[in-house]
Amino acid sequence: MNPQTITPNVNPNATAVARIQTSVPSNPLDETLASITAMREQLSTLEARLMEAGRKIKAALIEQRQKERLYVDATRKLERIRLAV
Repeated sequence: MNPQTITPNVNPNATAVARIQTSVPSNPLDETLASITAMREQLSTLEARLMEAGRKIKAALIEQRQKERLYVDATRKLERIRLAV
């Protein structure tokens, strides 16, 4: 066989896999630290979203209470007008 015609079986994703493997820390403690850091970032993002949702809910509840008060006041005024007539 001609050595020039033999092509090695090369995985086209081998370079991508090699890049991923070199970017991941090889020390298990470093991997754990990286995972914990990523979790902390996700938790802080989640906390910020929950705080924002809580503020929106609180604002909606306050607005609802104000509308209820206005409704009660309006019905009382209408009842007074009916009694006066």
